[in-house]
Amino acid sequence: MDSNKFLKRNQILLPLINLLSNFGSILVGIGGALIIREYSDNIVVNGLISSISSLALILSVLFIGSRLDNVDKRRMLIWIYIFLCLFLLLPFTFPQKYFVPLYILIDLCITMFSLVEGLSFTGNLKSLLTDNSLEKTINHNSIAGLIGNIASVAAIAVLILTTRNYLYFLLVASSGFFINIFLALALHQRHFVKDKNNFKTITHLIKVWHEIITSKGLRAAIIVAMFNGALQSVFNGLMIYFWKTIDPAYSQVYWLLLAVVSGFLLGAVLIRFDNRFWLLCALVIITTLALSVFFLKQTIATMCISTVLIYGETLPIGNWCSKVRIKRTSKNVQSAQSSFLQLGSSLLNIFFTVGVSAIANMLQRPALTLLASGISLLLVFDIFGINVQNYRLGKSNRSN
Repeated sequence: MDSNKFLKRNQILLPLINLLSNFGSILVGIGGALIIREYSDNIVVNGLISSISSLALILSVLFIGSRLDNVDKRRMLIWIYIFLCLFLLLPFTFPQKYFVPLYILIDLCITMFSLVEGLSFTGNLKSLLTDNSLEKTINHNSIAGLIGNIASVAAIAVLILTTRNYLYFLLVASSGFFINIFLALALHQRHFVKDKNNFKTITHLIKVWHEIITSKGLRAAIIVAMFNGALQSVFNGLMIYFWKTIDPAYSQVYWLLLAVVSGFLLGAVLIRFDNRFWLLCALVIITTLALSVFFLKQTIATMCISTVLIYGETLPIGNWCSKVRIKRTSKNVQSAQSSFLQLGSSLLNIFFTVGVSAIANMLQRPALTLLASGISLLLVFDIFGINVQNYRLGKSNRSN
């Protein structure tokens, strides 16, 4: 089998892996939110629980990202999918009395595994692909991820309609990661050679950090991606909270599921046009206006419109930033760069879901959390968006 056949195989396998990874991640996120929501109606408690994982990321993400730049990331993916399968099944064995603290510990482990999985997958792209096939495959990855998201919504609909035991969400997610074990085994990469002598974790981090702060375009791409990811994380974490406030019995949850699928489809279409800067600007403005309306009045209609627009906005912007960053930088720094991005997103997630949520709870306006994250992305995009676009076009990007 020649190198072209290996390349084509990787171009097929990588989107499939991303599809199943997104499928499992959405199910874990929604299932976990439903499980925790059954134990507390307080937005601060819900936000605090969701931010515990973010705190763990903050403490470890830079070290993990830097180390991954000097390990066999394909092999790491295989082990991570094995661990995810096993840990997702553990909550079925928990006694009811200690379920919540044990579940939080498991959720923490799953988050850490997901972090390594995400950094390894991103870091693998330049190792498994050629420069000519990179941008096309990143687009295919994003679209495959959206298909995985839609498939997860269908699975969620079936599970909500057939059971109130939300642990089954974790069981279905585990099956997706189980399949990924074999897909990762089938990936082909050139022989990996570990740098045993010259590689130092801290030195590598400093080098990557220096590259980020001295490149105006790269710095802007990471900042925009951080705030974009924070908006998506805040919404994903609080979506069930807001919906149960509007529809306590989940009797009309099919509207939410339809809105999520519509948002994914809109995002899939807009990904193909993410080179049109004016379109991304319009998306950010329209979504912020929709969140302002949702802040003033929480109804099924405003919730569904906000859901469609948030996914329709964050997916193409995230894809745009990823393509720019990955294409313009070396394969030896991908995981470390992603770790800085993850660190920023985690800090922002804690700021919004704990800090802003506490203020929102005092004012009895919980939707303030979502509005604040939307306005923040609008301001950041207004300041840094043009720098990302210039970086994408290959214009001068060094800091003054």
